Amino acid sequence: LYNTGGDSDVLLVLATNRAEDLDAAILDRCDVNIYFPLPDENCRRCLLLQYFRAHVQTLADISRISKSDRIFSMRAFIPKQNTTHDNPVIIDKDVMDESQLDEAARITEGFSGREIAKMMLSMQSFLNSSLSKKLTRADAWSIINEKVEEHNEKQRMLEVSKPAHNLNYDYDSGEGDEDS
Repeated sequence: LYNTGGDSDVLLVLATNRAEDLDAAILDRCDVNIYFPLPDENCRRCLLLQYFRAHVQTLADISRISKSDRIFSMRAFIPKQNTTHDNPVIIDKDVMDESQLDEAARITEGFSGREIAKMMLSMQSFLNSSLSKKLTRADAWSIINEKVEEHNEKQRMLEVSKPAHNLNYDYDSGEGDEDS
């Protein structure tokens, strides 16, 4: 931040998906702005696969390791999941296959990386709370579609809550069209 104190070895990094909500005084003091766009379709596909493997597939892998082996596994640092060797997590082979990944990447346009990660955490939660410990393609689609609807609803709410600014209105003279 520019001119906010003496010399310092401190570097402050601000990151947001909603820069428009930051105070103008804060933005004015930022020396460097780097814009990272939302992930494109190919990037969303990669993120979907990465977070699926990290949050969902790993859960299935851990459930297949016997309890005694799990203690000595490199994955022992992962929080204890509600699975056992006797009740393993089962993920159908067609879950997040090429066609599902492609379609999921297409319909998640406008999603941030965090939203994609949260989608996969929802799949993980589904597995943890399911008595059958099974994830089918239909279950995955249900979760994906639910998150797409949540995203779309959030976008509609943000659009409604945006103040309407009309540049054709002169507030000093009171002339012009105030509505937009």
